Amino acid sequence: MPDSIDLNGFSDLLPSELTEFIELINEWGFELTLVGGAVRDFFLHGILSNDLDFEIRSINKIDDEKWESTLRDLFKKIENREDTQVEKLRFNIFRVKLSSIELEISSPRIEIYENNKNDYGHSDFKVEFSSNYSHEQSFARRDFSLNAMGIVCRANGALDFVDPFNGIKSISIKELDYLTDDFFKDPVRFLRTLRFKVAHNLSLSRRLKDNIIYFNLDKLSLHYFVQEGKKIGLERLANEMDFCRRKFSTKLPLWASEFHKFKIEGFSRCNSLLDVLLNYSIQKNISDEDLLLLGDCFKIKLTIVKKVIMLKSFKDFNLKDYKEEMQKINFEDLVLEETFIKVCRLFKSIDKVEESLLKFFFNQKDILILKDTIVKDDLFEKLIPTTKCEHISMLGIYCHIIKKD
Repeated sequence: MPDSIDLNGFSDLLPSELTEFIELINEWGFELTLVGGAVRDFFLHGILSNDLDFEIRSINKIDDEKWESTLRDLFKKIENREDTQVEKLRFNIFRVKLSSIELEISSPRIEIYENNKNDYGHSDFKVEFSSNYSHEQSFARRDFSLNAMGIVCRANGALDFVDPFNGIKSISIKELDYLTDDFFKDPVRFLRTLRFKVAHNLSLSRRLKDNIIYFNLDKLSLHYFVQEGKKIGLERLANEMDFCRRKFSTKLPLWASEFHKFKIEGFSRCNSLLDVLLNYSIQKNISDEDLLLLGDCFKIKLTIVKKVIMLKSFKDFNLKDYKEEMQKINFEDLVLEETFIKVCRLFKSIDKVEESLLKFFFNQKDILILKDTIVKDDLFEKLIPTTKCEHISMLGIYCHIIKKD
C-alpha cells in the first residue's frame, strides 16, 4: 500500500445520488462515515461494493439521552423526501432506499458482553448508543482490523480516512486479524473468519491461529452455517471448518460431525444443506447409514434422505445407454436384473420425487421419459400373453423405455 492514503479514486466511484444525499445530511447538521465492507473492498479490489454501511454522528454535541429521539426525527425527515424509503431495524439501524441505491445508516454503538460466561450466542450482549463515541470506540465492536476502517464524508466532498486499528496494514499483507478478545464471544465470527479467508484469499494472523480454539461453537446453529456458507459455497466452508478441527483442534458443533468425510474436490457448488447432502451421496464408499446420519445432523426430512438413497446409484445413469442393454436381454430374464428392478421402482415413485432431486441425478431428456405417461402400445399387447401377472407393470415400463428415441 502507498505511504499516504489517496481517496481521489474513491470519490470517482461514488454515484451522484449518494454524494447529493451526503451533502444534504451535512446541511442538516450530521456527518456520515462509511464503514466496513465497502471500505475494505475499495482497498482490496478497487471497487465500490453494494455493502454501503454508514455511521452517523451529529456535528454538534448531543446529550446521550436525546440522541435516539434525535435520530428518529432525522429519519422521519429523510423519509419525507421524494423517492426515499426508510425502514428501522434493530440496534438503531435505518435502511434507506434512494431511487437507485440502498444504504444502512446506524448510530455509533458499543457492545458489552456479560462477564464470566463461556457459551455466548450471536447476540449475547448489551448495546449502548451515542453520537459522541469516537471512531475507535465504535469500531472496536467490529470483527477484523480490515473491517474497522472508515471514510468520513464531510461537506463539499471532503473525505477523511480513519483507521484506529491499522486495518490498512492487514490489507497490505492480506491478513485477517481480530480487534479484541470479544471477537471470540460470537460463534458466528468463526464462520465469518473462514468465509473471509476464502472469499478474499487471505491468511490468518499468527495470534488468530493460536486463539481460534477459544471459540465455543456449542450455540452455533445451522442457520448461520447456511447464511455464511452460501456466499462461498457450503462445501468450501465445511472444508475450512474441518481444516480447523484438524489443524487447530477446534471443537465443531454436532451437525458438523460428518465434514471429515467430505471430498470437496468432487462437489459442485452448494447453496443449501440439501445440495451438500446430494454431493455427499455420490462420493465413493458413502453408505446409506452415512447419508442418514448427515441428514439427521442437517435436520433434513427423513423422506427426502430416503429418496436420495434411492436415487444415488442413478448419478450419470443414462436411459439411452440402458435401453441398448435392455434390448440385448429377453424380458423374462430382464425382470430378474437388479438395475431393471431399481428402474421400475423409480418409475413407480416418480411423482413423489422432487424436481430438484431429479435434476441432480438425471439429464433433462431422461426426466421427461421418467415423467411421461406410460401407455399400452403394440409391443405391450404382443408380450402380455406370455408375461406373469406380477410382471405386468414392469412390462409397461419396459415397453415405455424401448419405444423412446
